[in-house]
Amino acid sequence: TKKLLNEQIKLIIKELEQVEDIAERVELRIEAVQAIYNISFYNKKAYLSCGFGVVVIDLIRKEISDVYYLGDNGTYMRINDIAFTQSDIIVATDDGIMYIDKQNQFPNIVNNWTKDTLSELAHKQVVDLHVFDNKILAMVADSSDSNTIYMGSYDYQFLPWLSGNIKSVESTGKKLVVSEYSKVNIFDNNLSLEAEVEESNTSWFSMEATYACLDN
Repeated sequence: TKKLLNEQIKLIIKELEQVEDIAERVELRIEAVQAIYNISFYNKKAYLSCGFGVVVIDLIRKEISDVYYLGDNGTYMRINDIAFTQSDIIVATDDGIMYIDKQNQFPNIVNNWTKDTLSELAHKQVVDLHVFDNKILAMVADSSDSNTIYMGSYDYQFLPWLSGNIKSVESTGKKLVVSEYSKVNIFDNNLSLEAEVEESNTSWFSMEATYACLDN
């Protein structure tokens, strides 16, 4: 609902004392799927991946600076995640990925974005994006209990890297942490496995890792 979207946004920036009705200001339609699926931060802005598009919040000016509607002809489209390379903004959608040069002055115009129709990610449900040590990692939902992480470079060519019941991917410095149903894997910047935490064999203990990260 519109109230839920407002509360989620206010929670993100409550330290900035932002209390305005953001959903009304950007004229969101009641029929849109008004969930926030992910939040990314870049250059003092928060990028909200929403059920209708992208909302960009300027954290310094305490206001919405832009809204991107990236469906056909600028209509609503669910955005699952956003990531940033050295040169591009990338969005994850239920139909692959789209990207645009950071220097483009009009990212709110859908025709300025490039839709990937040729790589291994084309027309797949991409639910998570990470840029890690000059690599793009994109997680694709294969089924309700199986995901595949695809690894690619900045030329947007991807190959499958890791599959399983993957719950989350998080990067900390030069380490990548991948949480699966019953274990947590830690990889170095070359994506070589450094450590693995598995479910205990003790009958009274069961682990289901839905999220993990490293504490520096």
